Amino acid sequence: VPLVFVKRGQGGLIEKWGERRAALERDGRAAPPWSSAACRFCTSDTKVAPINKHMRQHPGVVSAIGLRAEESSSRARKPFCQVRKGITGKAYLDTMAAGDSPEVQADRAVSAFLEDDSKTGRLALDWHSILDWSEESVWQEMGSSLQELSGRRQLFKQGCYHQALCGFSGHWAYVAGASRLSCSQCVLAGTHD
Repeated sequence: VPLVFVKRGQGGLIEKWGERRAALERDGRAAPPWSSAACRFCTSDTKVAPINKHMRQHPGVVSAIGLRAEESSSRARKPFCQVRKGITGKAYLDTMAAGDSPEVQADRAVSAFLEDDSKTGRLALDWHSILDWSEESVWQEMGSSLQELSGRRQLFKQGCYHQALCGFSGHWAYVAGASRLSCSQCVLAGTHD
């Protein structure tokens, strides 16, 4: 499967904030132009929309998303699998019953997709493939552990950068103290990130 990089056609997050500022000024509104925890258009505009645009090129898509239930209460409520309704075709959406769980809805849509020889629409699924994993499980899968990470962080703090980073299987920012990797302007990042 080819690795595909997608981005917002009108520029990144800084450009989006500029557009939002101009629109707010034009409308006479005094709201801040940047993203916040309560106003997370950064995710929808700079991540989800460009990904959806690429996925529309394919009749069937499974988007594996690395969310973990441990990370927040909202993530803990996510289903393991769900239909990505915004880009899934009506024929497959019509197979889903309102009272069913997202997993049952996804199962019905997949069955309809597999039975549809003409593939009259697109089926897109979000698969939260590591939803039930612990942080330790993630590091173990990468050939490391939380204990090793802690030791490497101590070495990094002491200025032993080569020793801290040599052979590390993850991104160097974790050794430097980051608890998560995301956009460099992420409004949800802590100061250590």
